Amino acid sequence: MEIGARFLSNPGGSVLPGSHEPWGGDSVAIDFAGGPYLVSGLNQTQASKLRAHFAEACQNPEEIRGAASEILVYRSHRGFFRETLQRPWVLDFDLDHYPGFVRIVGNRFAGRIDLTPSLSGHLWTSDPGGKEFPCNLFENFFRALVAYRLLETGGMLVHSACVAVGNTGLLFPGRSGDGKSTLSRLALDGGYPVLSDDMNALSWSNDKAVVEKVPFAGDLGRSWCRGSSYALGGIYALRKAQATHLEPMSAPDAVALLLACSPFLNADRYRLALLMDSLYRLTRFIPTNTLSFTPDEKVWPLIRSTMPNAGETA
Repeated sequence: MEIGARFLSNPGGSVLPGSHEPWGGDSVAIDFAGGPYLVSGLNQTQASKLRAHFAEACQNPEEIRGAASEILVYRSHRGFFRETLQRPWVLDFDLDHYPGFVRIVGNRFAGRIDLTPSLSGHLWTSDPGGKEFPCNLFENFFRALVAYRLLETGGMLVHSACVAVGNTGLLFPGRSGDGKSTLSRLALDGGYPVLSDDMNALSWSNDKAVVEKVPFAGDLGRSWCRGSSYALGGIYALRKAQATHLEPMSAPDAVALLLACSPFLNADRYRLALLMDSLYRLTRFIPTNTLSFTPDEKVWPLIRSTMPNAGETA
């Protein structure tokens, strides 16, 4: 199937509209892992929707010009896209990879992420700022761009839950149905903050692995706050089971798990070697375990028993 066949009126034609006409002159700066990110070419409604959606992550654009990865938003005609039913937010789009860029097509948007000479994004949409603009449309494109930006710095965006225990972040990677939201609710019941039950950013700071909260919502909803980064203290593969226990995970198994949970990049043959280098580096320094668990109060005492450095700061 051709890229965008589900979303474009004429999938056999050009994937990207030819117009470079911006929607307007407004800009929004969004600052978190790998950022800041500057979104330009918006009309007032689109800009207002993005500011409300990303809330505390937004900064004054005038203060970051020249230091951001920029996303330029362009107008496209409505007939370019196939009419689809309005649906709740869903992460659903097509990606097409090339040596220097990535094309992306979804519901009422098409875009390109340029990787050379520096990372930037170009987003075409027929949506003037409707109720789906911040999430169904812009955030789908933005998540992919953030993943590529983090890879540039040796980090990655990971499908995962992350729980803060003291100044340490514990990462629980997994795909839908693996138990991330269940484990996150157990953490909240035990008084432990949850960074996210959906996506978290991994990076390096002074040769230490750091996990940072990103403003992408999961089942528990959005609760991003500035400065929410922690030293990464452990990685735990989740298995729902009849009894709760931990067992060490081999480095190859940990790499395979993290690869499966690295969205957008794990299907990109041009960037796969770079991603694998990042995963191998991470598993050399961070302890990895398999956590078989049943939803009860035994989970967190068991996890804490494996954390000799739980108080170490990022």
